[in-house]
Amino acid sequence: MGEMQVDGKLGTLTVPGHLDGVYAAGNGRRAMAYLIETAIDVGLYFLALIIFVGALFGAVSSALNGSTGGLQGSLASMFVPVLIPVIFILINLFLALTRGQTIGRHFAKTRIVKFDDGKQAGARALGKVLLTGVIGSGPLMVGSVIDGVRATDYGFYSEPVSPIFTFLFGIGGVVGLFWSLFKTQDEANRHWIDRTCGVLTIDLRQGRDCADRDSYTGFVPTSQSGLEAPSLGGSDLRDKESLPPLPPEYKASTLAPPLPPLPASNSSLPPLPPQPTSLPSAAPLPSSSSSTPPFASAAVPTPPVPPLASEHVPPLPPLPATPPLPSAPPLPADPIAAGTLPPAEGFIDEVPWRKPEFSSPPPTPESSIIPPLDLHEESHLDQTVVSPRNIPVTLVFDDGTSYVLEQGAVVGRDPQCDSFHQGAIRLQVDDPSLSVSKTHMALALKAGAVLVEDLYSTNGTQVTTPEGETSDVLPGSPIIVARGALIHFGDRSVRVSE
Repeated sequence: MGEMQVDGKLGTLTVPGHLDGVYAAGNGRRAMAYLIETAIDVGLYFLALIIFVGALFGAVSSALNGSTGGLQGSLASMFVPVLIPVIFILINLFLALTRGQTIGRHFAKTRIVKFDDGKQAGARALGKVLLTGVIGSGPLMVGSVIDGVRATDYGFYSEPVSPIFTFLFGIGGVVGLFWSLFKTQDEANRHWIDRTCGVLTIDLRQGRDCADRDSYTGFVPTSQSGLEAPSLGGSDLRDKESLPPLPPEYKASTLAPPLPPLPASNSSLPPLPPQPTSLPSAAPLPSSSSSTPPFASAAVPTPPVPPLASEHVPPLPPLPATPPLPSAPPLPADPIAAGTLPPAEGFIDEVPWRKPEFSSPPPTPESSIIPPLDLHEESHLDQTVVSPRNIPVTLVFDDGTSYVLEQGAVVGRDPQCDSFHQGAIRLQVDDPSLSVSKTHMALALKAGAVLVEDLYSTNGTQVTTPEGETSDVLPGSPIIVARGALIHFGDRSVRVSE
């Protein structure tokens, strides 16, 4: 799995791996492409009109002057305005089939790719362009035909009528096209035409062009010298599927020439020199008398060391005698324990030689109290803390249906569980207005509480507490919802029962 960012929306979408790093085009780039093509259409229309008017005046002038050649050339020029829009349409269809682009999309830096594998759309892009043209221009042609039928035909002259149907059907086609392009989009900005054709419009200015060998915008192009992709016979080595298969007669010996044979053992090599049987005798060492230099025997004069003078060090004084310690007086015997004194009557305080006993221990500061050590008490490492159980919660939707939530769930028009919500229950809700995303939000139970997480929906998620306070749920940041709160998602809502 991978992540794809959508222009104009926060966060990322979890998509298949072949769309990882792709940047889905927003409405601004789409509208720019259509505006460019509309401007080109208007310019070609005026060019064709100018050519037609010029050819008409030329034909009239040639007819008045009696020039047959000029008349034929002017009549032939009248067909040029018909060829101009045809050529423009053919160029757009060719670009859509080969590059997934049109002239407007080329200047707007967008491309149409397949949603299921990320490659160039090809025939799917051609189908999208044709379907978009039929929706936008089809009603205009129908209105023109209706107004043509309404015209009065006198055989040699047709009286024109008010083109009311052409105008109304043309406006209806434009409104239907804009509704199809901008009001039926999902989380990836794919409208129903894209979903029908199975394509995705990507932004080439940022992100990755998945139809161009995983090249990122902003990097040095692979066509630059020294940075070409490794290839073999025109095939990209990074794509194993594009490599040609090996022929059946392939052998490992064809990859490298054979090694030359080793020379025979009886070849004419020079013989090794004979090894010496005994080491040469060492030279005799010189005698010690001859090797001793003459100056070594000379006596080196040594200055005498003067004796230490004891009179310079004063003697230490004698230590004073330590006086003997006085002996401790003997402890008095307990007369009561010895039985020599009868117990006194009255309070215990009357006996001066016994420590008074209290009925309760004297107060002790809390800081000096040391709790007794219980050897039979278990260590805190062996104790297990009981966590609060996930108590089921009843969800009551605005249409009266209810559902008991016992584990995680994803809610939407057609919810799907991604890698972060594996095992969650899919709660599909009806939404004719299409305000709820296909996978709109996720609900979970955590320690007896309900968590709400917005899954990057188009219209967002809000929570209204029982006190009436409303707050937005940011995508990717789940919040705890109290019992009795109301959760709004699109035009639908659900209440968490108390």
